[in-house]
Amino acid sequence: MSRKPRNYQLGFCYHITTRCNNREFRLTHVECREVFLYTIKKAQDKYRFKLYALCFMSNHVHYLLEPAQPEDLPKIMHWLNWYICVLFGCSTALDIFGRSDITVVALLTQTAKEH
Repeated sequence: MSRKPRNYQLGFCYHITTRCNNREFRLTHVECREVFLYTIKKAQDKYRFKLYALCFMSNHVHYLLEPAQPEDLPKIMHWLNWYICVLFGCSTALDIFGRSDITVVALLTQTAKEH
């Protein structure tokens, strides 16, 4: 059974967690973090989102971001995961990130309160 579509809204900040496939510890090297930082900068240039916080763990990454347009959030995460995998030389994003290992939590921001 598929999950319900997420309801993304303008002015909301989202806490997103992306976990490595099978909870493997694949993000332990400094080079992995450098690839993520490079990829995030390219994604910001492409999608114009605000990144408020970023936390690297050994088997997952936390993002706190606000997309310019709410419908861009899935595009941003898809592009980030895809490009990271391209740089790591993987055949698909599933080589690093599992299919259902993304969690999204909406957080109300001052911008959203004003709407």
